[in-house]
Amino acid sequence: MKIKRIFYIKDNVVECDANIFREVATTEEQCDKIIKHIVKINKNILKTHNTFVYKISLESVNLLDVRYASFFIKLIKTLQKKFRYVLEKLHLTNTSLQFTYCWSIISYVIYPDVLSKIQIS
Repeated sequence: MKIKRIFYIKDNVVECDANIFREVATTEEQCDKIIKHIVKINKNILKTHNTFVYKISLESVNLLDVRYASFFIKLIKTLQKKFRYVLEKLHLTNTSLQFTYCWSIISYVIYPDVLSKIQIS
């Protein structure tokens, strides 16, 4: 599994297309590896920056797929637990109407201060 190709990093900004997670996060073990890799990326960014920004494209993402939704929720919970004070912004782009419905449920597991840093478009 080639995790490094999923992320594009410049300064303190991490960009990725969430559709790739569907291809590589097919087992619980792979999901955990991806999340550990994201944690490592964040720690490396914080060596030279005080905060970081994520830009995640959600075009064609199906959060009704239980496995994918579970990964997404686990990722958000991990990020907010470990990095809630250094996350500057989380931009979720190319969202669908379906995402809006799912987001209304997912957003309940997100801390209010983290939720205020999330921008959806």
